[in-house]
Amino acid sequence: MVFALSISTFVEWAGAGCVMPLLPLYLRKLGAPVALVGVVMSAFFLAAILVQYPIGRLSDRIGRRPVQLGGLLTFAVASAAFALIGSPIAALFVRGLQGAGAGVVDVANNATVGEVVSPSQQGRAYGTLFGSRTVGLAIGPFIGGLVGTSAMRWMFVAAAVASLMACLPVILAVPKTATRRTHVAAPRVVLWRDRGVLGVILATQARGSSSVCTRSAGVSSCTCGVPPGGRSACRGRCSHFRLPRCRSPAAGLSTTSTVDTSPRLRR
Repeated sequence: MVFALSISTFVEWAGAGCVMPLLPLYLRKLGAPVALVGVVMSAFFLAAILVQYPIGRLSDRIGRRPVQLGGLLTFAVASAAFALIGSPIAALFVRGLQGAGAGVVDVANNATVGEVVSPSQQGRAYGTLFGSRTVGLAIGPFIGGLVGTSAMRWMFVAAAVASLMACLPVILAVPKTATRRTHVAAPRVVLWRDRGVLGVILATQARGSSSVCTRSAGVSSCTCGVPPGGRSACRGRCSHFRLPRCRSPAAGLSTTSTVDTSPRLRR
């Protein structure tokens, strides 16, 4: 299926690429000012952006193949209409219709690959799909440059025929209803009930609390970890003056130890 979509994408964008570099020159021949030429060229991409989200939702409901075929037919009709128009304003609407058709096909193709290709091979599949479009865009302008603006109307007809030909691989390979993989929803985690989160919070609070004095087997220490015999070395490093009441596990008694660790208070 990926190969069929790649062939369809290549044919579509090769036909579109034939007229893309010559379209500004053609619009100038129709009497369009430079500013309007820029607007017409931008209308293609703006229309493609606007249709992709709603059409993506529609393809979720009715399937991918009808959307793909509808986009290709829309692009073909718009390309053929270019051969009949003679007004720059009409070219603006027709160019927007072309972009809408191309945007529809893109979103449906990507959704099809995401459904039928396993996650371990999706990178290769998307690379093949987008690579075929790039090759089409590389070959199409070369062909259009050889033909030139003198035969632009025939180039529009050729782009329409190419879009119709791109429908054939879609009809043959893409099923009417795409097979959807079952996605397992990730369990929701309530942070304040998670033991790991609570442990981190309690540990953070413990580090920022007041000085801790531990007495285990007759050995105590202050907040900077210096044992009682070396408390003079921790002066200036501890930010607390008093050690709270701590309990000796052996005796079960509570004592209060006060340490003056500030050189400024010593006289």
